[in-house]
Amino acid sequence: MQLNINESATHYLNRIVLFNEEAYNMCDFVFSRREEMGKIRKIKSKLSVFFMIFYGVLTGMIAGLFLYGFKQLAALVLKQTVSIFEYVKVHPWYIPLLFIGLAILAYLVALIIKKEPNAGGGAIARTEGFLRGLITFKWLRTTLATLVSSLLVFFGGLPYGIEGSSVIMGTTISGGVSKLGQADPSLERYILTSGASAGFAVATGSPLAGIVFSLEEMHKKFSFLLLIVSMAGASAAALTIKVMDHIFNTSNVFFPIGKVEPLPLSLMWLTIIIGIIAGLVATGFNKFLEKMNHYIDTKLKKVTQFIRILVNFLLVGIAGLFLVEILGNGHHLLIEAMERKFAWTTLLVLLIVKIILISVSVGSGVTGGLFVPSLVIGGLTGALINELFISLGVDANYTKIIIILAMGAFFGTSIHAPITTIVFMIEATQDPYNVLAMVLVLLVAMVTAHAFKNESNNDTVLERILRKQDKGKTANIYELVGKIQEGAFVVNKPTRDILWPANSLITTIKRENDPKGHRMVKGGDKLLKSLDTIVFQVQSYDLEKTKTEFTALIGNQELISKQLH
Repeated sequence: MQLNINESATHYLNRIVLFNEEAYNMCDFVFSRREEMGKIRKIKSKLSVFFMIFYGVLTGMIAGLFLYGFKQLAALVLKQTVSIFEYVKVHPWYIPLLFIGLAILAYLVALIIKKEPNAGGGAIARTEGFLRGLITFKWLRTTLATLVSSLLVFFGGLPYGIEGSSVIMGTTISGGVSKLGQADPSLERYILTSGASAGFAVATGSPLAGIVFSLEEMHKKFSFLLLIVSMAGASAAALTIKVMDHIFNTSNVFFPIGKVEPLPLSLMWLTIIIGIIAGLVATGFNKFLEKMNHYIDTKLKKVTQFIRILVNFLLVGIAGLFLVEILGNGHHLLIEAMERKFAWTTLLVLLIVKIILISVSVGSGVTGGLFVPSLVIGGLTGALINELFISLGVDANYTKIIIILAMGAFFGTSIHAPITTIVFMIEATQDPYNVLAMVLVLLVAMVTAHAFKNESNNDTVLERILRKQDKGKTANIYELVGKIQEGAFVVNKPTRDILWPANSLITTIKRENDPKGHRMVKGGDKLLKSLDTIVFQVQSYDLEKTKTEFTALIGNQELISKQLH
């Protein structure tokens, strides 16, 4: 009996030893795998820049092909619209049929926007919302809805161009590249940035301006990561367009105006007058749009969007019958104004009618942006200023540069993007010799507008979109605390390079083994390190979603949260 007990004890002891050996081997395997995974995460973090470039180039190529087709279709549609209006002017018995057609177009556009609100107006402002994480979208749905709605708007002759639609579709296409390419969530908004740059570059034929546009206007900050993704998207899209232009023998020149006479030193004083007038007009235009939108949102809030869009289409139809030149984005008016084809009275009428139609279109919420319309208002203003200067003895050979300066001053002041404006005007006009004049006129215009408390038009539109989107929701302010994991996306990157979740602020970074910590007061040069404890304040409507966005950047973990307000 004693022998059996000893044998059993020995047996179980052997089993325990064997189990311990297996457990040890398993632990050794786990720790080795952990080390391997840690190495993989570190490698992945170091390669994040190359992933960004890869996705940015891919986005640029796909967006370039798609938007090239969109650009050609838009030009064809507008050409057909002008032909229809010219035919109806000669055969007035077709007027009822014309307005029935415009009503049908209005109904279709209203239906599309109702089904997909992101296909509505304020394309540039809406794209800002996408890139900053303030507005969510379904990439395929938004792309197709914007495409169809834009073409219908162009077919109706409304005063919008392809630029706003191209930027928003470039961004949504990049969202598709990110989703279908299974990109890491930490890269998503960087990839969206490359799409916005690609859209701007294609629409304007200005890749350098497309790069600066995303940094200055979309994110309102400059950083290394944003710069390289913008460069990747814009350059790939521009190269794709050049290939397509070569294959199909088309042109991507925005302003085919030939040589621009440089403004001599003796006439630099003209920039002061042009800047003051353009600044005042831009301020008045922005304030008028703001007041009109406020009136629509308050006094006319019971009027359906279909009725507003219908009025918009019918008003454009009436104007087009009397003045065919008013149809479309007005790009052709800029070329003709530089050739002095209009009397000053015609220029004044065109300017007033354009401002009215653009304002009504903005208020109706149809698909499109204010890029080219802003250039047109500035250009027509410049053409009127030019006629005044000529009557005072200024040489008519300076017509082009005077109009270009007014155009840039109005546009840059309206959207508060002077660097983008300067770069765009140089690329679009292919004139590098008037940079000083452009800088001076923008300086005067923006100081003038600042004196009258002018706000950026795109910022105002975005605020309006967000008010409607967030109506009825409650935003709370939270404090979130987390630790940066090894191999996380943010490791060894300065804080300014990181696209943090919307409405978030770093309050403290506490370095490992440093009890004093490092309080973030200002600046964005501090490099983030593994095991740093980071404290945020964030205003959020959805705390769990915000936590997910943070952990995509600093590594998976359970963040400590505390509601402050």
